Amino acid sequence: MAIISIVLPTFNRENFLKQSIDAIKNQTFKNWELIIVDDGSTDDTIQILESLLLDINNPVKIIKQENQGPAQARNNGIKKSQGEFVAFYDSDDLWLSDHLESCIGILSKFNEIDWLYTACKRVDLQSGDIFEENSFYDGATPKSLFSLNTETHDSLHIIKDATAAEVSITHGIDSCFQASVIRRSVFKNIQLPNFRVGEDRLFITMALKAGYTLAFNDKVNVIYNVHDANISDTNPNADIHKRVQANQRLVDSYILTVKYIDNLTSIEKKALNQKIANEIFWIIGYSLLWNNGFRAEAFKAYFRALKLNPLSLPYWRTIMSSFIKLLVKA
Repeated sequence: MAIISIVLPTFNRENFLKQSIDAIKNQTFKNWELIIVDDGSTDDTIQILESLLLDINNPVKIIKQENQGPAQARNNGIKKSQGEFVAFYDSDDLWLSDHLESCIGILSKFNEIDWLYTACKRVDLQSGDIFEENSFYDGATPKSLFSLNTETHDSLHIIKDATAAEVSITHGIDSCFQASVIRRSVFKNIQLPNFRVGEDRLFITMALKAGYTLAFNDKVNVIYNVHDANISDTNPNADIHKRVQANQRLVDSYILTVKYIDNLTSIEKKALNQKIANEIFWIIGYSLLWNNGFRAEAFKAYFRALKLNPLSLPYWRTIMSSFIKLLVKA
């Protein structure tokens, strides 16, 4: 039995396939099986894969499905997996050669860890510009995941914090699937929500609320390529309305959280409501719409958020300031 099942969903990524398959071939850890789920590609994905896979001796499965999105593609790949661990790989990103070996080394040593993830470097695919050297930091400032109580072993942090789900909802704990290795036993009890955007963030909270132990290793193992075809809002140079749409899909996934997690505490529910309101007001309304000149649409977003949090003074101050600026320009 292969110890790691690599699940690689792909949709119209023919230009990325060689680098992604090469990165798998170049892994220093060799005991893996590869499960590729073609999510209804209309390009030459299958033909290119057949050529790229010829010299691979490890077990390989190709699953073809109608386009259903990455979450369902991953779920279908998991169902066909045989390994003790599952590693997700996005076909447009790049694993560093020691990714699997370093993760398996930690998971083999610390049996209590159910889900291990590392940091990513975010790079503009076209220009090569680096957006983020390490996804766990804002510049040199550690992100919220470092505020959690953890058991620390050098760069490894095993989360031991009852507030982890609340932090995950409010700020995120910066776990991304393509930098994760997860014990297959996790998927016996929970499955990825079938969303096109936001399924990963919800699944993290689902895992925490189900009692699984997550850990993060402060090490960059993955190059996350930012480009125009990204589904999520990762490209700051993308069309504004595309970014609004991606963020609205994220909001929709937050709204559905209570359908997937029935044991949220009152504090976590309050945090979720605030997260939804802030996403609508500050990200969609202010950052994307107002700052890019879409005034009427911005006000619609403002008032949507106010229905969720009508007593927010920062909301009201921003609305009044925006209104005054409109009057002055008029």
